[in-house]
Amino acid sequence: MNAEWYQINATRYRILWEESIGADYKNVEIDLYGSLAEGTYTVSESASAPGEAAFQYYLNVGGSADDYSGVSGAINVTSVANNTISGNFTIDVTESFGGTSHSITNGNLDAIPQQ
Repeated sequence: MNAEWYQINATRYRILWEESIGADYKNVEIDLYGSLAEGTYTVSESASAPGEAAFQYYLNVGGSADDYSGVSGAINVTSVANNTISGNFTIDVTESFGGTSHSITNGNLDAIPQQ
């Protein structure tokens, strides 16, 4: 499956990417809070206010699961047009099953279509 976005409620939008091959599964969820518009959304572990964003990357490969949650960073929405979202992101994440920190740099959102 390619990525897609949809509106969860009046002030929350989700960008979702999923991949499943046999029993292996991976997904990325980015939630944007507030009005969906061009601009910078600040990544927070407890995101819920306008202008904030939540990030989660989950994978279960070969029976081994990992879950990474965004703790800081930014998601820059550069275009909301023709029912698509484009932008880029840099996010610091923490692995929930060990507490290891990682940085995701040069992430891209390339004309993600609305569901």
